[in-house]
Amino acid sequence: MSVKAVKYLYKYICKGHDCANVLINEQVKHNKVNTFLDCRYVNAPEALWRIFKYPISHMSHTTIRLKVHLSENQIVYFREGEEQVALDRAAQRDTHLTAWFKLNSENKGTHCYSYVDIPYHFVFNDKHCKWKVRQRGGNKVIVRIYKASPTGELIFLRLLLLQAKGATSWVDVHTVNGIVLETFREACVLKGLLLDDTEWQNTLAEAVLTRMPTQIRQLFSVILTFREPDDPLHLWNTYKAFMMEEFIYRQIPFILAEQATLRQIEKISNQIGKTQFDYKLPVVDEFIDFNLENLNDNVKQSIDEAIKMRTLLNVNQLNVSNAVLAALNKQPSEENQHSRLFFMDGPAGSGKTFMYNYLVAETISWGFNSATAAWTGIAATLLTNGSTLHGLFKLPVPILDNSTCNVTPNSIHGDFLKQVNCFCLMKHP
Repeated sequence: MSVKAVKYLYKYICKGHDCANVLINEQVKHNKVNTFLDCRYVNAPEALWRIFKYPISHMSHTTIRLKVHLSENQIVYFREGEEQVALDRAAQRDTHLTAWFKLNSENKGTHCYSYVDIPYHFVFNDKHCKWKVRQRGGNKVIVRIYKASPTGELIFLRLLLLQAKGATSWVDVHTVNGIVLETFREACVLKGLLLDDTEWQNTLAEAVLTRMPTQIRQLFSVILTFREPDDPLHLWNTYKAFMMEEFIYRQIPFILAEQATLRQIEKISNQIGKTQFDYKLPVVDEFIDFNLENLNDNVKQSIDEAIKMRTLLNVNQLNVSNAVLAALNKQPSEENQHSRLFFMDGPAGSGKTFMYNYLVAETISWGFNSATAAWTGIAATLLTNGSTLHGLFKLPVPILDNSTCNVTPNSIHGDFLKQVNCFCLMKHP
């Protein structure tokens, strides 16, 4: 027995990866038809079928797909550099839909047919872009309408065209019982083709009479998630005051209360992969959501904490806190505008952080809004409701000479900063 036997046993596990040598010759002109014929295999039954010229395939019906588009929004194909020529040509040609309008205006006998019924009785002439009377084959036609996006007016136009008869213009399509409506959606609602939000408005209106805010939020989330109302933003604006009532009762600022309500609604929506953006609701600000978790549950707790801490202040701490609180009670004017900015310095262990936390408790007990921040995350953990300065003011990393805060005035975070009465900022060590 030679060593070849061992080599044979281990041949397939030791030979390595499969390899192939390929030569590319660009000068050779490949004939795809001949290549297909040379490589094609025809078995005996198929060969016999083709020799006797039996039919290979058969089409019984003709499928016609009708185009649907808004006014002056039809698809136009063009070559690069010939855009204007294509636009001029499209302006002179009718589509399936606009040709149907003209057919109804010229032939009153077609007023008994809807848009999807026309292909059974007429044939569209692509050359002249007109519908002409069908001579035969009306019973061998399958009509389809192109799909439309579920958002926007196009989906409502498509829904109306399934039933509208005798329309001679776009206005006729969104006219119901002689009333010209502004949008196709309103026409669908008036015709009863859409389920409006009346049922959900009645449901929420009944719930706010007997249910707690938490239950109302859960009900609203269920309606959003499983029933998909037509106008979620309108429902939110109508009933948000009832959903955030418990936060307002705790004297939490309106912006924070709104964000807390939205956050709890979003938690339920996230379970099926949805976000507030999908329902066109206001988005949740991450920073405000973070501070809300650390917010005191009620003002009474802050009052008790402020009273307890005030007895522990030394003379210097008491003087500084009295000056800051006195400035909060005064409206800014030319005389005191400079006295509303305070700088407190002292060695380590002198009680600066303790006084910051006292000011936070005192301002909350007075009904003011405060925000605390430090340069480092470790220092921020020592402050009540603390965060980093980068998080509070959206500072970039690193901070350069020309850097600016990433906060827009009209954003949710911008509104939050506008409502803050007292900023307690810990300096860099």
